[in-house]
Amino acid sequence: MEPQQNNIVNNNPSKYLEEILEFEKMISELSSKFINLPWSQIDEEIDNTLKTLVEFLKFERGTLLEVSNSGDDLIVTHQFAQPGIRRTNGSYSSRESVPWFHEQLMSGKTLILTHPDDLPPEAVKERELSSKVNFKSSITIPISASGKIIGALGFNTETFDIKWYDDLVNRLKFIGDIFATIITRRNNEERLQQLQEKLKAENIILKNEITQDYTFDNIIGKSDTLNYVLYRVQQVAPTNTTVLIEGETGVGKQLFAYAIHSLSKRNDHPMFKINCAALSPTLIESELFGHEKGAFTGADKIVKGRFEVAD
Repeated sequence: MEPQQNNIVNNNPSKYLEEILEFEKMISELSSKFINLPWSQIDEEIDNTLKTLVEFLKFERGTLLEVSNSGDDLIVTHQFAQPGIRRTNGSYSSRESVPWFHEQLMSGKTLILTHPDDLPPEAVKERELSSKVNFKSSITIPISASGKIIGALGFNTETFDIKWYDDLVNRLKFIGDIFATIITRRNNEERLQQLQEKLKAENIILKNEITQDYTFDNIIGKSDTLNYVLYRVQQVAPTNTTVLIEGETGVGKQLFAYAIHSLSKRNDHPMFKINCAALSPTLIESELFGHEKGAFTGADKIVKGRFEVAD
């Protein structure tokens, strides 16, 4: 069945040049929108861009996938679908749902299908999926930054077939490069803000503490009991485990805690101490776990708890 698409898709010579120029202008405008856009508004603009592209090119769905935090999966983060066209579930996993697609994309290959029959025999799950849902033509373009795949940009239809001409494919790949740039900037600026907030929270806590240089060498003594405790400190310090130090008031429990920290793998990070007994029942939850803005009277900003800051 021949699709009733715009001239860029159909490669109709009569209005081809006019359509191409209009598409080029749109791409330029889309690119310029992201230049000075705050990172917190990038996701919203990505949604708007997908909608604009799908409606202009008369596709039925546009999807942006991004590599998961684990780095071994592609998940749907943004999508626009025309009225009556199904949307992909938010829990979609490319590695599980479409493993052949996933493998091809992660190796950097652009996947173009004019019809489901174009799928190779090894794409078993993809063939099963195409027989269960309305699936016609699609293009999925891997997007990368610094030589690493960070996501994929896809467009497809459910009710008609599309012939993917080179001019259209090349321009869609260029749009994929734009998405790669803005995703990278968003992720970098988001990580930078999180780091700044963490450093700010650490600074606030450290300013409220009297910091001393407690190290293993500050513990002085020659008794067998003390030597045994120092031996246990050396044993436990390199491990990733919780340590309970017991002893009466004044024997130096805090000194040993700092000694363990100074010998641990985390000795280049700050150590936070807190006297839970000195906290009132109404403050201990906020102090340890933090609170959101507006959580209670006087909470005019987000405050990270000591557990989160200490990581």
